[in-house]
Amino acid sequence: MANNNDTKSNIVGDSPNPPTQPPPPYSGGSNENTSVTEQSQLLPNRTVTYTTPYSPTPNLTYNPPTNNNDNRSYQQHPQTVILSPVVNLSALRTLPAMTVCPHCHRTVLSVIRYESGGCTWLCCLALSFFSPLCFIPFCVTDLKDVIHNCPNCHKIMAKYCRFDGNVYQHRG
Repeated sequence: MANNNDTKSNIVGDSPNPPTQPPPPYSGGSNENTSVTEQSQLLPNRTVTYTTPYSPTPNLTYNPPTNNNDNRSYQQHPQTVILSPVVNLSALRTLPAMTVCPHCHRTVLSVIRYESGGCTWLCCLALSFFSPLCFIPFCVTDLKDVIHNCPNCHKIMAKYCRFDGNVYQHRG
C-alpha cells in the first residue's frame, strides 16, 4: 500500500509558516488621489501599486446653530404652516375636514363619529336570509353613517348618509 501522508506543505511552499508583516499604516483623509502599495506573499519579489481616482468620504457632522442674541451668524427660516382649505358642509363625507360651524360660526376641524343607518340595516336584512351572522354590519364602520360634530360647541354640523350618498345639514 502507498503511504497516505499529507504532502501539501512540501508542494505549496518551502516553509510551513509564511512570514507575517504588519499592515500598512492608514494615511488619513487627503483630497488627492490615494496611492496604495501592496506586496504579495505569493510572489515575494513583486510589488503592485495602484491609484484610485476617488477621494475618501469625509466624516460629516451636523452642528445646529446656537441662538445667541449677540452673534446671529445664521439665517432663521420662518415656520411653514400648511392649512387645508375650508370645505362647505355639503362636501363633507367620511373624513374630518376644516369647515365653518353653522352654530358658533368658527372655522373648526370636524370631529366624526359613526352611527348605524339605512345601509347598515339593509345589509343586516340581506345577511339574515343567508347566515345567522346578520349582526356583522353593525361592526363595520364603512357601512355606518358619518356624523360631523363641532369640537367647539359640540353640536352636530352635518350627517353623511351612506345609503343615498347625501349630506344632511343640521340647523338649530
